[in-house]
Amino acid sequence: LVALTQKEGITGGGGYVFRNFLTGLQQIKTLVKYAMDDLRLKRFAVLHPETGYAREVVKYFQQEVVRRKGSVIWVQSYKNDQTDFHEVIKQFAGRPEIAGRDKGAFSQPQQNFDALLIPDSHRTVKMIVPQLVFFDIQGIRLLGLSGWNSPSLLVTDSDYLEGAVFTDGFFVEGIYPETVDFVNLFHAAYGREPDVMEAEVFDAAGIALKI
Repeated sequence: LVALTQKEGITGGGGYVFRNFLTGLQQIKTLVKYAMDDLRLKRFAVLHPETGYAREVVKYFQQEVVRRKGSVIWVQSYKNDQTDFHEVIKQFAGRPEIAGRDKGAFSQPQQNFDALLIPDSHRTVKMIVPQLVFFDIQGIRLLGLSGWNSPSLLVTDSDYLEGAVFTDGFFVEGIYPETVDFVNLFHAAYGREPDVMEAEVFDAAGIALKI
């Protein structure tokens, strides 16, 4: 059995169970290593949906940051179907409204972190980022996982995402010869570029045929 799943521990089912898919743990280890070793970031915060997958990757994130002698300052969740993040970010930033002032007047943010992880889809990130800017949560590095990988993320408010970093298992414009060959072959056959799932399936089929 070759499983295309992110579920951890799947290969523990027996000696003939294999996985060919990017897991949340793999993404977190790579992301934290890059953030701490290359970007020299040490203090992190997390905004995450209330889903099983998000809670799992947040646990891995906290463990990996602590293992590398960093710290996770804030962890704040929101409902999976939430679209208005005003109250969530206000709590997260520690910015209560000041009575008698305009709606846009707030106390100074308690921004004591260098980077913010949002392990959610690009659709949700597009809603969250402008509200972060509204609360003056700026000058931090935004971090994400494979759910961020969509051109539509940059259609609006792209300036707010400058310097953001996310992980994924496949980059269609990658320079590795194997990637270039696969993309060219796929485009010749189907008239379009492949996505990450098609790349994973191609690899899995190649492994099976070679064996």
